[in-house]
Amino acid sequence: MTIPNEAVVDTGLSEEEDPWPGDGKLGARFDVTLPPYSETFWCYIQEVEEATGITGSRELPHSEFLHHQLVKAVPEGLEALDGEVFDCRQQSWYETAQVILSPLAFDRDFPDGVAYVMEEGERYLVDSHWINPTDEEQTESVGIEFDLVPREEVDLEVGSFFLDLAASQVDLPPGISSLSFNCPVPSELNVLQLLPHMHGYGQEFAFGLQREDAEEELVFEVSDWESYYQYQPPIFPYPDGSLVFHAGEQMRTQCTWNNPGSDHIVSPAEMCTTIGIAYPMEESLFCLGIPDE
Repeated sequence: MTIPNEAVVDTGLSEEEDPWPGDGKLGARFDVTLPPYSETFWCYIQEVEEATGITGSRELPHSEFLHHQLVKAVPEGLEALDGEVFDCRQQSWYETAQVILSPLAFDRDFPDGVAYVMEEGERYLVDSHWINPTDEEQTESVGIEFDLVPREEVDLEVGSFFLDLAASQVDLPPGISSLSFNCPVPSELNVLQLLPHMHGYGQEFAFGLQREDAEEELVFEVSDWESYYQYQPPIFPYPDGSLVFHAGEQMRTQCTWNNPGSDHIVSPAEMCTTIGIAYPMEESLFCLGIPDE
């Protein structure tokens, strides 16, 4: 069963009337400028003042120019950039910065005692990727806010995993096409939530698990992809203990698209990604997949 993602919230209020982050919240709000015909990556770094648990999130409403928002670990030596909005694509560390969570995967509260933990003094980076295909400059607001619980109330720490078709492999000819790829399970994972990610050309999405000495097991599928799922994907929750991946098994993602034009479609116009929340995870998992032969 899928659950609509309600992470993008239109409060109808100005920043003064509805400040981000709100009282008792963690997050950031800032404005960015998008030059004509541009692809930009704007980042903002903050420090966590006291240990806390993240149980949910919301984003400011945004236009179709937003490609993604991600939260990443901050590489060493960037103290001078704290509290500033900067073009992170110009930083040498950008391509290797570790993704730690996606706001899309934290759209609702977890069960009591379950949270993603950030420790006192930990610094995180909000990465917002924009594409402006028009001939006019655009101004957009970036807003992300996390729901928190005290660290001492967290009994179970969760982490995120991202299974992403390598951008260089996204090359979709006219008509219907499909690509699939595998990512290995590094250690036992108790999965609490899964969600798919494609863009507007998507048609179908399937996620399966190849267990040892067994046929592939279909975990979930979306047989009728809607374009708005890019920003509001269906969420697949799993009760604690009901979906366990074991080391050595293969996580398989398959995407199907319909390209109505005569030219090939490449990244970043399309993607194929599975995002999950699981435990135990000492750090987030990011796998770049190569399509099957």
